[in-house]
Amino acid sequence: VASQAGAMAKVARYFASALAQRIYKIYPRESLEDLHMHFYESCPYLKFAHFTANQAILEAFAGATRVHIIDFSLNQGMQWPALMQALALRNGGPPAFRLTGIGPPQPDNTDALQQVGWKLAQLADT
Repeated sequence: VASQAGAMAKVARYFASALAQRIYKIYPRESLEDLHMHFYESCPYLKFAHFTANQAILEAFAGATRVHIIDFSLNQGMQWPALMQALALRNGGPPAFRLTGIGPPQPDNTDALQQVGWKLAQLADT
């Protein structure tokens, strides 16, 4: 029975992978980014999760002069502008802030994380 369950899990994993590859070929990259952005804007659960995580980070780094965050699923970096603004407004001034983003490789070999990093760096300069 265990080997049959393992085989079914393997079939399901291959099916899900093939389905994802097929879906991602249908929509251009820009369209997927727009879909992700609209989903984030319309889904309160993600916003609440990011708000809660940002509050925990603010409390954990209260009074710290340096903050380094490693995000293993950076995507569009939508969580971080609110945290960056909160850190900039805290008493005693903002800490030195570093964000390391890790994400999946892009099908067209572009560096999407670098583009997100540039946008966040521009925000930090304002």
